Amino acid sequence: MKNIYKTVGEKVRRERLKKGLTIEELADMSDIHYTFLGYIELGKKKASLETIRKLANALQIPVADLFKFFDKKSPKDSKVKSLQKKLHQLQLLTSNTSPEVKKLIIDVARKIAKKCKKSKH
Repeated sequence: MKNIYKTVGEKVRRERLKKGLTIEELADMSDIHYTFLGYIELGKKKASLETIRKLANALQIPVADLFKFFDKKSPKDSKVKSLQKKLHQLQLLTSNTSPEVKKLIIDVARKIAKKCKKSKH
């Protein structure tokens, strides 16, 4: 994850622009200097929790909204999504088959998975 101060600053800037405010207007509403706000938005200065509270109040949003951000998806997340998609496809393919055929497909899939695990090690 990139620097948390930079990320919070970017959120402040997005919210400010959403509200149609200039840096000077938001700084005045937050009782901070506009150059300091500019540095906060760029992630070059660290805002205290009190300053973040003032900015959130001026933007009329909960403080927590300035901390709602997510890391880029981890490789594990994409693997899980890929697996879920494949399982869904398998369910669609087997939806009209008999229980015996479904069991056979599951057995074959298990054997393939076992061989794949062995070949990786």
